Amino acid sequence: MTLQSKIIRLLLVFFSIISGGTLGYRFIEGWSIFDSFYMAVITVTTVGFSEVQPLSPNGRIFTTILILLGVGGITYSLGVLTNYFVTGELRGFLGERKMKKMIDSMKNHYIVCGYGRMGYEICQQLREEGMDFVVADTKDSSITAASEAGYVFYHGDPGLDETLKICGIDRAVGLAAVSDDDANNLMVVISARGINPKLTIVARVSSLDAPDKFLRAGADSVVLPYRAGGRKASQLLIRPQLHNFFEDLLHERKTSGLSLESMTIPTTSKLSGLKLEETGIRKETGTHVIGIIRKSGITETDLSPETRIFSGDLLIVLGKAEQLQELEKILNSGQ
Repeated sequence: MTLQSKIIRLLLVFFSIISGGTLGYRFIEGWSIFDSFYMAVITVTTVGFSEVQPLSPNGRIFTTILILLGVGGITYSLGVLTNYFVTGELRGFLGERKMKKMIDSMKNHYIVCGYGRMGYEICQQLREEGMDFVVADTKDSSITAASEAGYVFYHGDPGLDETLKICGIDRAVGLAAVSDDDANNLMVVISARGINPKLTIVARVSSLDAPDKFLRAGADSVVLPYRAGGRKASQLLIRPQLHNFFEDLLHERKTSGLSLESMTIPTTSKLSGLKLEETGIRKETGTHVIGIIRKSGITETDLSPETRIFSGDLLIVLGKAEQLQELEKILNSGQ
């Protein structure tokens, strides 16, 4: 329960006691509404002022009951407020405000909707890559786990537009809908795509007949954990060395020293429109361009020195970390 709702409850308790006291004096003593209200207030608050008029025996009994109710109400209120401050609920409230400020400062970040087993792995990878991201989930246990891991989080339903907007979806570049419920993930995809048409959306899907629905709803890619796990297991059985090699490339492990990365050619790049042999990428950086994903979506892997690259193309390159950094500088250099 929030602080606001607790305050509202306390106000209702006092309002009920004061109203009951006013009506009691009105009917027992026959006083005016104003006198009855005044007597009820000074009795409930136990300020010790004199009686408005002499009380009848029934009025004294009623006053005694009203005093006990007033003292009880005050004691209850103090207990609730003390619990709020002492048990850390205020700290949680301040922590939520801090998280919102951190989210507001983010740009070009990712949103991970659902911090389960897959969400945990995604967050681990994003942290290793040095990416900014926000975890959104409705489960207390998931939010606690994300908090303990040191992640920026928001406790709310990611299927709601309000939650996604708080998570900065209009400034985000990617979203992962990876809870363990297909229906929840579908709602996230629909809401996210409606708010940000340019967002890259990946969704976790459990049912084999659901991927098409997610793609129609706006997801760019879908992941079926069991199918992906089965394929990985089969490759480890059949081609373990080859699989481990590509794992090294994709995760930039120290065993190979190489990394496989994708880089987009900006519109201002001086390399746009040049042939691969004219760019000097291999000679100047030592990286290998092994594939190109054109702006139209077509993938080319059969490259030659005569292959031209253009702004908007996505280069798939292989190289060491320092070589890739050098290539990124060249790509981003203007005419």
